[in-house]
Amino acid sequence: MNTPSPPSLNSWLRSVSQVAAILVTCIGSLALVGWIFDIALLKSVLPGLVTMKANTAIGFILGGVSLCLWHTQQMLVRRSRDRLRLTYLSLALSAIVFAIGLLTLVQYIHGFNFGIDELFFKDDLDAVGTSAPGRMAPNSAFNFLIVGLAGMMLAGNYWKTQAYQLLSLSAFLVAFLGFLGYAYQVKTLYGIGSYTQMALHTAIAFMLYSVGLLLAQSDRGLMAVFTIDNAGGLMARRLAPAAIAIPPFLGALILFGYRQRAYDTEIGLSLLAVLNIVVFAVLTWWNAKSLSRLDIKRQRAEAQSRIDAQAAAQALAHLSAIVDNLADGLLVIDLNGRVARFNPALVKMFGLEGQDLTGQDCESVFKGQLIDLVGEIQKDPKQVLTAEIDLVHGHWGQASIAGIVTADDRHGAQCLGSVLLIRDVTAEKQVDRMKTDFISTVSHELRTPLTSVLGFTKIIQKKLEDNIFPLVPVEDRKVKRTIRQVGDNIEIILSEGQRLTALINDVLDIAKMEAGKIEWHLESLDLGEIARRAILTTTSLFESKGIVCEADIPENLPEILADRHRLLQVFINLISNAVKFTDRGSVTCRIDREGDRLVVRIVDTGIGIAPDDLDKVFEKFKQVGETLTDKPKGTGLGLPICKQIIEYHGGEIGVESELGCGSTFFFSLPLAAAGSERTQKLDLDLLLRQLKDRALPAPDRDSAAKTILVVDDDPSIREYLRQELVAEGYQVCQAKDGIEAIEQAKALHPHLIVLDVMMPKMNGFDVAAVLKNDPQTMDIPIVILSILEDKERGFRIGIDRYLTKPVDPESLIEAIGSLLSLGSSRKKVLIVDEDVSTLKTLTKVLVARGYTVVEASNEVECIEQAIRVRPDMIVVDSYLSEQHNIVQTLRLEKGLENVFFLLLSQQANAIAGDSRVE
Repeated sequence: MNTPSPPSLNSWLRSVSQVAAILVTCIGSLALVGWIFDIALLKSVLPGLVTMKANTAIGFILGGVSLCLWHTQQMLVRRSRDRLRLTYLSLALSAIVFAIGLLTLVQYIHGFNFGIDELFFKDDLDAVGTSAPGRMAPNSAFNFLIVGLAGMMLAGNYWKTQAYQLLSLSAFLVAFLGFLGYAYQVKTLYGIGSYTQMALHTAIAFMLYSVGLLLAQSDRGLMAVFTIDNAGGLMARRLAPAAIAIPPFLGALILFGYRQRAYDTEIGLSLLAVLNIVVFAVLTWWNAKSLSRLDIKRQRAEAQSRIDAQAAAQALAHLSAIVDNLADGLLVIDLNGRVARFNPALVKMFGLEGQDLTGQDCESVFKGQLIDLVGEIQKDPKQVLTAEIDLVHGHWGQASIAGIVTADDRHGAQCLGSVLLIRDVTAEKQVDRMKTDFISTVSHELRTPLTSVLGFTKIIQKKLEDNIFPLVPVEDRKVKRTIRQVGDNIEIILSEGQRLTALINDVLDIAKMEAGKIEWHLESLDLGEIARRAILTTTSLFESKGIVCEADIPENLPEILADRHRLLQVFINLISNAVKFTDRGSVTCRIDREGDRLVVRIVDTGIGIAPDDLDKVFEKFKQVGETLTDKPKGTGLGLPICKQIIEYHGGEIGVESELGCGSTFFFSLPLAAAGSERTQKLDLDLLLRQLKDRALPAPDRDSAAKTILVVDDDPSIREYLRQELVAEGYQVCQAKDGIEAIEQAKALHPHLIVLDVMMPKMNGFDVAAVLKNDPQTMDIPIVILSILEDKERGFRIGIDRYLTKPVDPESLIEAIGSLLSLGSSRKKVLIVDEDVSTLKTLTKVLVARGYTVVEASNEVECIEQAIRVRPDMIVVDSYLSEQHNIVQTLRLEKGLENVFFLLLSQQANAIAGDSRVE
């Protein structure tokens, strides 16, 4: 297959064609000026030579303009109106040129005189080399005939390119012969018999015109042989000029010698033959040498190409082997969204065994997250995206996708598609989950003995201080020192127990966050107020180390939607960390608004963090620094917990630090959308007043002695609780499992039940559900005391308090006292709201006030819970109530006739009571 012509060569040759057209037009114009102003020099070039006739000059002007117009229309948009107009004009001018030549030849052949020879100008009767005044030479007429026809074929794109090029070549040979006639002074070469002879500048103009036509489409037809980019084209370009120029030159030399009588005709012809042989032999040798060099280069290139091809084939084989044996799934997608390549691991991950995916549309093969990733990467191929996707058989995959971008010097970066790598992370997730579950289980199990340790330690401390130490004589120094040491040792036990409790809480927090089981209480809040509270809480830390706390917190910051307690936890953790690692200088808390986010920065002047440790600070159980020489300051869970909290709120957290120059921990949170949270705007005081007014206490059955049933499968916990409660004046009975608890509750009807969750035979939740659904026991307050934290489930059942082990005895006694003080008052409340945040906030507030709260999020749950629990009061969203006629429906239920309803208005600031139902 021939190699296409080089664009630069074709462009140059087209430029030569345009120049030739302009020169032809100029030659014709100069000759015409000579006729107009009777300037002999312009008409005949030199005195005594044949003049260019006026018709000839006009023909050259028309032909040159026609060729210029053709070049101009080639630069316009195809099928445009201007291009068509120029094409037709060029065609018309070439047709006129053809007509001039044809009419003149007809005059010569048939002896006619159409009057066109002197149509514009009169010629001399005795003009040199002229048979008829004003008539062009017959060879000139023939040339006009064929160049006019060639021009029409070029302009109209008729027939094949070779046809008009052959006509142009014929015209060039006729003109070149006339030119040689002038060069050799042989009239028969530029004149035919007694007819008018061709002028010198006419021959030159015809040569230029023919060359212009030949080069107009240099990459097609006959000229393609000369312009093609291969060895043949190179040889043609080298030999053609020599073949045209050298023989005429040698002929002129031989003719000159002959005319000087240096040799006769035979010797002259022999010399011409020998010279031609020598010249063309030299040209042949020169071209053969060049072609030989090119062929050697070609052979070397082909050999190198074969080596490169073999290397590429080997590399491709190696790459294919690597791709096919990758444990990760590989998918290559082209720009049209079709599969270009894949490996067996990918087929297995998606259960597509036996299918050839090559060329298939991704959307027809894959679904969901993977298609979304492909769509995102097509928008910006330079980014790298990761996501977790679902695989077959319940497996999970971690997918990473990037665009395939190539650098192009002329066109810049170009995207060829995208490549997707998927790793099956099911085993890793299972191991991580097992690890989290193990840590969570161990932490839960530690809470039970820790409850006993802390509980009995406080009992010992109290009895020593109240009953033993006052009776011991303190005059003896040793006794006094012993009492002090015992007191200090007990304080150490309590302090370390509380530290262990904090560690367990951190472990359980991170486990619950990863499992998505943590309870979030979102509300619109002022981030600046949270920051100030955190600074106030950590004041003692600054005072103990003698460093300065600075706050740069603007007033009237826009609100955010967040969990108040969890954000306070983040602030305290970051500030505490800053203080821990800062020995002198200051810690600054700064809040700025940046677009639609608030950005918090905690800046310290402490020891800083090494660059290699920056990526580790948010990893679980990681401590930066040298752990063999530096005692770890914490559990390594604080920052991972902060990261989980911030990311849950749609924010980002990071750190900037330089070793020895301090650190800056920062996080951002999105601003709350308008109207996104209405719980914060509820008039809770009004709600509590109305509930309090309706919670009319019934007569206390026995105020002298309250009986409390303690239910726990751990004897030490039961004994600890017994001692605490007896010390407060309560009567205590015990049950070691759920079955026994139900039996004793029905038999003894205690004033209150303290209930564990994790017990043999029947768990605490099931026990509470049975008791709350039994008319004999449904009014008994239940306090859950457990190592598990599932308050939502407990409150849905109807329990009154939910405390976790290890419990502070004061909190336990306060909760029991609060519940018992209410007696059998009407304190059971059903809250109904579709807004989960509102539901959680109201539950939290009412439980803290001693109410038993049951939740429902829709009308079906509301009716079911109302019939089951028989609440004293129902707090329901007014819109939900009106939409489903909840109040009217419940009024008709037996046992709910006297229920008091509180309606929460959609204006979020009004609470309406409906006492008519009583």
